[in-house]
Amino acid sequence: MFLLMLLQNLKTIKLEFSEQINSNSIKNFINNLLPEGKGLDFVSGILQISKANKFALIEAIGNETAGDLTFSPNNEIATSFREISNEELTQRIINRENINITLWDDKVRLSLAGVQDKLPLVVLKDNKYGIGEGKIASTHILKFETTNDKYLVLNEYFCMKAIQNANLPTSEFYISNDFKMFVMKRFDITDDESYLGFEDMCVLTARGTDQKYDGSYEECARVIKDNINPQKRKIKKEKR
Repeated sequence: MFLLMLLQNLKTIKLEFSEQINSNSIKNFINNLLPEGKGLDFVSGILQISKANKFALIEAIGNETAGDLTFSPNNEIATSFREISNEELTQRIINRENINITLWDDKVRLSLAGVQDKLPLVVLKDNKYGIGEGKIASTHILKFETTNDKYLVLNEYFCMKAIQNANLPTSEFYISNDFKMFVMKRFDITDDESYLGFEDMCVLTARGTDQKYDGSYEECARVIKDNINPQKRKIKKEKR
């Protein structure tokens, strides 16, 4: 039986599963929470942890993953807020090809999945912004294009506009004037700053990151049908 220690709202919880879980499924679950590509290379290098050691990586940077799971070797995570001035953030964005945008105060500040360069940012109600830990979760994600991955920002903005024009609900999103930075409000954090638990399709279909584009819309529909309570689907449909 696989036991998983996690933190949810700073309370330690032990999950016990009634069925034996394949070790590859567990590894894929962890892997889908980690950065990919150059982001993973950077995190692995700066922390001196092998890219193959997924559990050590998630232990090191899993304080704030997508959804309501927090991975930590400690029972509590210290709450802190590191304010960033507009001038400092602007300079770091301009200079991100020389200094990785996820490295602040000699500490890696990235625990979000995907291949794109990202920076999780906290925007407070008084419009101050910075990097938070513990009870202060990031509220927005800054995404950037890179030299080798041009038009990622434009592509994401186009897709979000298409979804919006189809009258489907979206989080707030913006694009910079030079079209090289995309800002998205986190959809997995509610207005009362609590976490919204969710699983992506890679996790639900037990896929690794190297297989994430191998699925189909038909499979997604089947997985939703198999995993979501029919009553909840009905309630969601009535709310639209």
